Amino acid sequence: MKVSTLIILGFAMFFVVGCANSSGMNLVSNSNATTAGDSIISSSGTMMPNSPADDSPGSVEGVIRPHGNPTLPINDTQAPENWLTYVDGQFGFSISYPDTYVILPESAQLPQGGAPGLVHRVRFLDGHLAKSETANLQPPDFKIELFENPAGTPLRAWVDANAPGGSIKEVKLKDVSCLEVTMTTLMAPNEFIFCAWNTHIYRLTPLGAYSEQMLGSFKFGQ
Repeated sequence: MKVSTLIILGFAMFFVVGCANSSGMNLVSNSNATTAGDSIISSSGTMMPNSPADDSPGSVEGVIRPHGNPTLPINDTQAPENWLTYVDGQFGFSISYPDTYVILPESAQLPQGGAPGLVHRVRFLDGHLAKSETANLQPPDFKIELFENPAGTPLRAWVDANAPGGSIKEVKLKDVSCLEVTMTTLMAPNEFIFCAWNTHIYRLTPLGAYSEQMLGSFKFGQ
């Protein structure tokens, strides 16, 4: 009985050691896969083969590819390693954004809804979603809209006329006084930031995971 018991215990120990070795090999393999640098996690949590290529949807005109992180004053510890900077030479503003986002192309005729005088729009969307056939139906991760304001209507009066019914809070974007409007009757996106700069009203719609950092990088003028 003692001999048979020892034999059984020996086989049991052999089996446990074998399983442990097998598990250790799998862990090493998985670790190599995640650190090989051939994949990234997009802002939506999906795995992408690499950063969107230069031929991704959207114009790359005015896009600067910096080395490393730009200076992001808001929650910069959450920013990904590689960011790009969009510089709008026509209207004079810039913003940094993750390289997992792309800029959606815009048609010559912009949709005129929500507020009159829309003259310019820039939409940032996760690169994985931007490659789908329904990209234009997806809510952008971040959106910038410019409305004409040639008469110089005060910002509060413009917001009261074109975005009524929301709760309003005064905020500053860099040194520019803006209004943060929350429309409680709407589903997301229902938070907007309105700013008056030169002869335009800016409406920024932050929705994605990196919105705070993008807002922190936004600059009026060049």
